Amino acid sequence: MKTIPPSNAFSLAERTAAEWACVKLVYEFGRLVDARDFEALVQLFDEDAEFNRPSEPNKIIKGRRQLLENFKARPTYVSAHLFSNVQVTADSPKHATGHSYLIMYTAGPNNIGPLGVPTANAEARIGTFTEEFIHSDGRWLFRKRVGCMLMATGAT
Repeated sequence: MKTIPPSNAFSLAERTAAEWACVKLVYEFGRLVDARDFEALVQLFDEDAEFNRPSEPNKIIKGRRQLLENFKARPTYVSAHLFSNVQVTADSPKHATGHSYLIMYTAGPNNIGPLGVPTANAEARIGTFTEEFIHSDGRWLFRKRVGCMLMATGAT
């Protein structure tokens, strides 16, 4: 991650706050997609944002409306998106870039195990996101999220 020296226009404290807000955005994405709260999820994105899933790297989804339609069309399953190694660099008061790793587990909603909760499928998907963030209307938003699949565990 490159180091950006503080300037009079963008103090270290402001830069740190911007980076932390973007890190929180990455984790909020995981929480909302797992909760299937797609209306709230698309509000994390800029109106003209671009997104692609790690599992569909060539399918670029543009704009909140297409994002909402795409997420609502997802199969109904229980998911757990676990993000790690989240790194964000704010290069101005209005722009930041980032990178994160993702492990995703899924389970059929009716595949209830002995603990009374869905049993995860044998396969876990491991991927990354390269992110671009913008500050607009007083908050940080995803401008672009580019997913890339690295590997999968278990049955494929």
